[in-house]
Amino acid sequence: MLPAKVRRILFASFGLFAVALTMVLALAQPALARPVARSGTVTVVIDAVSPQVAGPGATVTVTGTVSNTTGQTQAGLVVQLYSSSAQFSSRDQMDHYLSRGSGVEVGLAGDPVPIAASLAPGATAGWRASFGVSAVGMSQFGVYPLTVQLADMTGGVLASTQTLLPYWPGPHAASPLRIAWVWPLIDQPHQQVCGALSAIQPCTTLTDNDLAASLGADGRLAALLSAGRAHPDADLTWFIDPALLGDVAAMTRPYQVETRPDSTGVPNEPADKAAVNWLTGVKATTSSQPTVIVPYANVDVAALVHQGLNAEISSAYTIGDAVAHGVLGGSYRPSIAWPAGGMADQMNSTPKFVVSGTLTSAGWQNSTLISGDVAGQITELKQRPGGGIGMSGSSALVTWLLKHDLLDRLDLLVFPVVLGSGKRLFDEPDVQLPFTLAHSEAFSTGVVHLTYEPAGQ
Repeated sequence: MLPAKVRRILFASFGLFAVALTMVLALAQPALARPVARSGTVTVVIDAVSPQVAGPGATVTVTGTVSNTTGQTQAGLVVQLYSSSAQFSSRDQMDHYLSRGSGVEVGLAGDPVPIAASLAPGATAGWRASFGVSAVGMSQFGVYPLTVQLADMTGGVLASTQTLLPYWPGPHAASPLRIAWVWPLIDQPHQQVCGALSAIQPCTTLTDNDLAASLGADGRLAALLSAGRAHPDADLTWFIDPALLGDVAAMTRPYQVETRPDSTGVPNEPADKAAVNWLTGVKATTSSQPTVIVPYANVDVAALVHQGLNAEISSAYTIGDAVAHGVLGGSYRPSIAWPAGGMADQMNSTPKFVVSGTLTSAGWQNSTLISGDVAGQITELKQRPGGGIGMSGSSALVTWLLKHDLLDRLDLLVFPVVLGSGKRLFDEPDVQLPFTLAHSEAFSTGVVHLTYEPAGQ
C-alpha cells in the first residue's frame, strides 16, 4: 500500500517557455478499471459504513444495495472493496475523488462478496463486505479512500461508487484544528472623508440615510452584531471597517443627509438611538474579543499594491486605526496576512524539485535540488509513493524528459493567437517523438486543451 499522497512540482532553471503545459509523470500502479458501457444500468450504492470513524485494529463493515435496471437477468455479480494506506493530503483531492473516483491509488480491501445467484430485471439485492484497517495499512490520522466496485462473472466492472473513511488512532494522534471565525461589520461608505478625521471628530453630514434601517431592529448590521454577541464561546474574530464606525458615530448626535453636493438648507436629523445602542454593543464586544480593523473604507489593498499606491495603503491603515481608537478606544495595528492559506501558502507547502546544472542549492521552502544524474534521480522520484508530478519551466527539459522516456503525459493549451517568431517548445529538429491524442477539449474562448501520451504507452 502507498503512504500519503503528496502533490509534487518539478521546476527547471533553464528559463520559461510560452506554451502553457503541464506534464504528469505517472506512478507505476494502475488505476481501477472503469465501468463498461452497457444498455441500461446496474448500480451499486453504499448505504452505511460502520464504524463511521475507524481506529487501530478496527474492522470496517460496508453495507449497500445493487439494483438491476437493465432488461436482462444479471448473474455472477461480485462486490469488491478497495482502500489505501495513503490518506488524502488536501480537501481538493477528496473532492476530486468523490466526484470522479480517481486521483488516488487504491488496492484490494477484504474478500470479494458474491451477490445473489441471479438478479432479475428491476430487482435489488443487499450486500455486506468488510475489511481490517491493519491489513490495508492504515495507521496515521487522516481521511482515506473507500471504493466499491461491482463486477460480473467475467471480471468486467459494471458500476462503482466511493466514499471517505476517517481514521483516528487515538486522543494524542493529532492536534485540534484551530479555526478562526471571521465576523465582518462592514458597509459601504456613507460620508466623504473630511479633514476633521485627523482630530477624530466624525463628519456630521452623510451622503444618504441607509444606515438608519440597517442599524434598526430588523436591519443587517443589527442582526450581525446580535448574532455574534449571542455566541461568546464561538471565539469570533471581528473584522470592522473604521469608516462604518465613523458613520455610525456621526448618527449618535444630530446629523444631516446631503444627497447632492450642491444641496443647501439641509435639515438636521435627530440623533439615532439605534446607532447609539449599536456602537455601545460593538464597544462591549470588542473589549473582550479579537478584533481586526480593516483599512479605512475597506479599500482594495491588492489593487493598490498592484498600482504601486503604497502611500495610500499606509494612509488607509493610519486613518482607520485613528478612527477606531477614537470611537472604540484601544489600538488596532494591522498584524495579519489576508487571506491565510492562499496561493502563496499552498506553493510554499508543496514539495518542489528543481532541475539545474548551475545551482548548488534550492532555497525555496520545501525544495530539493536535482543535478548530476538527473535521469536516475527523476526515475527514483517517479517510483516514490504520492500523486502526479506537475512540471513548469524549461522547454529544453521537456524535450529532454521525452527523449529519456520520463514524461508520461503532455497537456497543451493552444491559444488562437499567432505570435510569429519566438522560442519553440520542441527545438530539436532531429528528434522524432510519436504521440497519441488521449483527450481534447475546446473552450468557448477558442482555446483548445490537448492531452498527449507517448505512443505505445
